[in-house]
Amino acid sequence: MTRRAFESRCPLGIDVRRTIVWGALVTCLAGLPTGFVVAQDEVWLSSGEGRIVVRGEVQDYTGLEITIKAPDGTVARYPSDRVLRIDTERSAAQLEADRMLAGQHYETAAQKYRTAMDEETRIWVRREIVAGLVTCFREMGNLERAGEFFLLLVRSDPETPHFDCIPLAWTTTQPSADVERRARVWIEEDDLPAAVLLGASQLISTPLEPQAVIQLRSLTRSSQPQVAALAEAQLWRTRFGRADPAEIDGWKATAESLPEKLRAGPSYAIGRALASAQRNDEAAVALLRVPILHPRQHDLAAYALFEAGTRLDKAVHRAEADRVLGELVRDYKDHQAAGHAIRYLESARDASDEPSGER
Repeated sequence: MTRRAFESRCPLGIDVRRTIVWGALVTCLAGLPTGFVVAQDEVWLSSGEGRIVVRGEVQDYTGLEITIKAPDGTVARYPSDRVLRIDTERSAAQLEADRMLAGQHYETAAQKYRTAMDEETRIWVRREIVAGLVTCFREMGNLERAGEFFLLLVRSDPETPHFDCIPLAWTTTQPSADVERRARVWIEEDDLPAAVLLGASQLISTPLEPQAVIQLRSLTRSSQPQVAALAEAQLWRTRFGRADPAEIDGWKATAESLPEKLRAGPSYAIGRALASAQRNDEAAVALLRVPILHPRQHDLAAYALFEAGTRLDKAVHRAEADRVLGELVRDYKDHQAAGHAIRYLESARDASDEPSGER
């Protein structure tokens, strides 16, 4: 399922005492050699209605700007939001890790990323590798480690272009005891807004929801746009079943104003709210955005497919519901949402066999 198909259908100061990841990685991120020579990089930038290619050595790439040293020694800086692609030399281990990640082989990918970290000296590429590790741990359900690695990333670059890998909670599942304990620490880290966001996100589904809501409301005024936007979207989770139509429509506009790579969680939240309001067709559309446009959010995509399938069924689009739930069972067979889908389909078939034919 592609985006077109969807649209046609509808500074590195790290406090080692406050992280649980291995010390070697912290050391790697804390101080890196700057004289490493690589083959000439090619940076593709947006320019008006087209694009340009700038060649040289990428010296750094943050959420604010990219710094490129040309062959003649001159240094140019461009806003990071103009960066479309960076063609650079990456290690075989990193390339293999990327392939394993795309194939959802998360444990193997994490091992390869560790190897790649040992081989890489460029700080901006190391951040890229850490983002891959965050995604692996998030998709393996190791939210404690995913969160700590993500915070390493934002301590290095608060405006990181990899902010979309943040392991926020979007479902109503209560966190494990270990994750809740870590979240209680994160939410107190007032000097690091991303940590507060992480902690509050996990604690919404616990008795500490009132504290989480207070912190999220404060974060909506953050000077970091990505933190502010995601904090607002996290607050939507507390309004399921209570938001009126105008409020939900306002959320839609807010989500559309976000960079597309940050819309997965907000789309899921909007879908859940629409489902609670019995706006089933609209709910299915919002939910299907997650697997279609954000396939690397594998865990969230599985839940979104289940919710979308049940909403389609309730809207009496039964063939479409069966197709969506069948995709979930086929492509996410090891996910618990696939088990939910199997039971739902069996129940639906049993109901369809009743004399009345009603479902």
